[in-house]
Amino acid sequence: MDSLHGRGIAVIVDMVLNHAEGQNPLVKLWWDAANSAPSNDNPYFNTNCPHPPNCWGNDFDHESQATKDYVDQILRYWIEEYHVDGFRLDFTKGFTNGIGGGTDVGRQNLLKRIANTVWSYKPGTYMILEHWGDNPEEINLSNHGFLLWGNVCHEYQDAAMGFGSSSSFSQAFHGSRGWNNAGLVTYVESHDEERVAFKNKFYGNNSVGSHNVRNTAVSMKRMELTTFFGHLIPGPKMMYQFQELGYDISIDDPCRVCEKPPKWNYYTNVPRRRLYEITGIINNLKAYPSFGPYTNFYADMQGHVKQMRFEHSTMDAVAVGNFDVASQSKDVYFSHTGTWYEYFTGQSINVNNTTTSTSLDAGEYRLYTDVNIGSDNSSFEISESSSSSIIIYPNPSSECINLFAQDTDIKLLHIINPKGQLVMSFNPQQRKQICGLSPGVYYAIGRSNSRVLRTNIVITQ
Repeated sequence: MDSLHGRGIAVIVDMVLNHAEGQNPLVKLWWDAANSAPSNDNPYFNTNCPHPPNCWGNDFDHESQATKDYVDQILRYWIEEYHVDGFRLDFTKGFTNGIGGGTDVGRQNLLKRIANTVWSYKPGTYMILEHWGDNPEEINLSNHGFLLWGNVCHEYQDAAMGFGSSSSFSQAFHGSRGWNNAGLVTYVESHDEERVAFKNKFYGNNSVGSHNVRNTAVSMKRMELTTFFGHLIPGPKMMYQFQELGYDISIDDPCRVCEKPPKWNYYTNVPRRRLYEITGIINNLKAYPSFGPYTNFYADMQGHVKQMRFEHSTMDAVAVGNFDVASQSKDVYFSHTGTWYEYFTGQSINVNNTTTSTSLDAGEYRLYTDVNIGSDNSSFEISESSSSSIIIYPNPSSECINLFAQDTDIKLLHIINPKGQLVMSFNPQQRKQICGLSPGVYYAIGRSNSRVLRTNIVITQ
């Protein structure tokens, strides 16, 4: 765990506390053999699941004090013994003895109690719910500080396969759901839905010979496009294992939750390797405040050609992509006229009208920014900072630290806390003193036109 934290990786544990299966001792100690169910005097489990059809194994009675104590002890043990940073709680819509549908105030109170208990001894712990509740209930839980899963997989699949004329990504943005907080965790793939690359391979649109989605190289380019939108929409994201390599074996092979063997040869396949690299480049963009959770965000997610607009005091950006299998023209909306820079090619354009018709090839995507933040990403690299780049002293420190960038091309410096959260951003060309950081390992990430430089900051007791 310390090794992961030392690399800036927060650890979140998936907890299944809705139900228990197999030989769980808390079930078997109070067991009704005649009915093959927990007995009436079981202090932890309901005799029957009260919210069918969403029932698996034996259902925990979350209104029981024994279950409340049990949940609290488990979560505290993982935090204090293993120093985990948060939990993803499986199917929390089932944390009720009600029918499970609608808005359940009792269920909300049970979940808030669990989170408040955790936050009382470790503030800031990530609490993620796989809830699938009605939107008013999810808004209430989001306002309390929870992150909640948002499934937009099928819309991403349809668009990636080239059948997305009626596929909208609007529900991937928390604001479209009326949420105040950017607590919606969306994803392109998960352990519950089929792989996008698998769907492309066997069901993709092959009606245009020059852009056959079932072709591996074309499929990987379309996965770049899907990742481009899926990850740049403001808010936290989740990725499923090997998604970044276009894993195109069915999720049900050999079974839904079976081990998925890595395909090491994928790394040497040029289209897959490109997807891997582009995924990293897109994720690195999230460090810019313009792509943060609370930027001013506007989007047109309908039809084959989709676009997003980001407006922030530090930089405005426009993203556009064509999910059709044929070329398309679309009016793209810019926040102002003037010079804009296409991030992936480094080419600049002069926008004379904020509504500009733009032609895009099948599967093509572009990102325009009004600040030149990059050029040819074929040479884009991430490296550890040398002593001549980012200067930090004293380091380690128990009090204040001083920072500045010796390289004049480093225009922005981010300080990231041990949980991967942004503490602050500033121009490092002049010395800045930072005080009051809690003990831990922090990360100074400096950005130039073609590099991301990273170094550690150690704050001691």
